[in-house]
Amino acid sequence: MATHDYVIANQSGANTRSDLNNVFQAIVSQNSSGSEPSTTYAYMLWADTGNDLLKVRNAADNAWINLYTLSTGAVSAVADDSITYAKIQNVVNDERILGRVSGADGVIEELTKAQVLTFANVEDGADATDATNVSAAGALMKTGGTMTGDLVLDEITETEATSSGTTYTVDLANGTIFDLTSGSTCTVTMPSAEAGKSFTIIAAVPAAWSGTIKWSGGAAPTTGSGITIFSFVSDGTNWYGMQAGTGFA
Repeated sequence: MATHDYVIANQSGANTRSDLNNVFQAIVSQNSSGSEPSTTYAYMLWADTGNDLLKVRNAADNAWINLYTLSTGAVSAVADDSITYAKIQNVVNDERILGRVSGADGVIEELTKAQVLTFANVEDGADATDATNVSAAGALMKTGGTMTGDLVLDEITETEATSSGTTYTVDLANGTIFDLTSGSTCTVTMPSAEAGKSFTIIAAVPAAWSGTIKWSGGAAPTTGSGITIFSFVSDGTNWYGMQAGTGFA
């Protein structure tokens, strides 16, 4: 084990030879020592026997970089976030995902689309609108799709809109429950009839109606005192209305 400052002083011949031998010993042993060399240089190697590591001095000569373990030759652990994408092996083929399907404990492979679909158990072209390809338990179709079979909902929260004006045009994009809180009669304009749509109006005041409504009993109901609730449903041609209750206080 030897380290050296790599400076040969002006001295006698015998001492110079001894000093040179110490330099060579330091070189061939990679400056092996259990403690850091007292004099360091950029890119200098140090066999750190105290920690069983071969290290190299960085370019700024202000830190050591671990290279590998002396006793085993294993590459030293790579620090987090120290490898950039540019340093990773290129993906040879286009449209590939890195992974492995050839068994555990092996090198990374370039997986084809077919391999990825196989281990993900997804058919080619499957999406959330395809009832044939989407078979997972609990899968739901996206907007525009069709669901078949039983559907169990734990709860539904409807969107509620409020108006304090004396006129109000129902817009189902704003919700399905509408509170009318005007201090006087509110004239309600119905939306266009659309099959399967429904909504509820909670009126704290008397309501007048603009639009075509087929009322239960053949005529618009007469509201009593307090809050009145109206329910509407459409078949695509007409709105069908009924007074669900009145006199709520």
